Amino acid sequence: MIKMGHYVFRAVHVWFLGLAMLLFAALAQAQAEPSDGQASVLFIVDTSGSMGGFRIAQAKQALTAAINAIPVSQPVGLRSYAGGCGNGGILRVAVGTNNRPQFQSAVDALFASGGTPTPDALIAGISDLPQDPDGRIIVLISDGQSSCGDPCPIAGQLLADADIQFTINTVGFQTTGSAETQLQCLADITDGTYIPATDAQGIIDAISDALDKGLRYNQVQQKSSHNSYVKSEPLLDQLIYHRIRSLELDIANRRKQEKKKIVPPLRNNDWYVHHGGDKDNSLCTRLTDCLDELRAFHDAVPDHEVVTIFSDIKQPFEPGRMPQDLDAILTSS
Repeated sequence: MIKMGHYVFRAVHVWFLGLAMLLFAALAQAQAEPSDGQASVLFIVDTSGSMGGFRIAQAKQALTAAINAIPVSQPVGLRSYAGGCGNGGILRVAVGTNNRPQFQSAVDALFASGGTPTPDALIAGISDLPQDPDGRIIVLISDGQSSCGDPCPIAGQLLADADIQFTINTVGFQTTGSAETQLQCLADITDGTYIPATDAQGIIDAISDALDKGLRYNQVQQKSSHNSYVKSEPLLDQLIYHRIRSLELDIANRRKQEKKKIVPPLRNNDWYVHHGGDKDNSLCTRLTDCLDELRAFHDAVPDHEVVTIFSDIKQPFEPGRMPQDLDAILTSS
């Protein structure tokens, strides 16, 4: 995924462009430890009586597919809940890595019975999550309204009391009315996502989307290079060999011709990339040339971490090279 931004003289305007985000991309970067940028994930599964029959069977099928798609180095855990009020459920698998056999066994053993004490499950679930500086994510799968009061105020209080922020992404399995409203509220209040599902594949897709949005841009730390286009190595080498993930490009409408170097003409409302002055020491003369290198990197390593591009505009906008023209180049690259 590549994010792009540019500055416009005294005012700063930042446009961010996501080039790609594949299935489970936020989790599929397979970092060795949670401290490498992977949030801890806890699945909380409603196993109340209404989930009986085909619903629990399809939920188990979806959980199996989801866990098989997540790298073993990603810390995950599983809690199920059902019963009366005050019952937070059972922690089936503690949040950790390399626990996939235990996770699968726990999924196979799930059965449906009892009420839906969603507030108590959330209280217990927050305690299950480690103090992970890279973030904490709950994926809540449920088919019905809480039988022990609205869980949304509880989530808000937990969020206010938590030492580290957490996100609740909710999957509503054939939910309607108040049940859907509660799940939507849980996602909204924790900056998560609510996704409805009607069958096993829908749950699989919903889990994928929920995890895909787990890592926020403001949680990412990046290695940067200043004036990236004048370094001793091309942008592609910086990205691949030095794992640079934040690049700066100075762009201009025009530049002077040099005696010993032919400056290629601009095309399609393009911009030149250079620092200013008479000497052209840019490794990619035009903005589209630089973006072509970024596209080559993305095509070669589609599951790379987010890349940020800062474009510093050195000359005023002019007809044919206005903000919308710059946006068009960035979004088409």
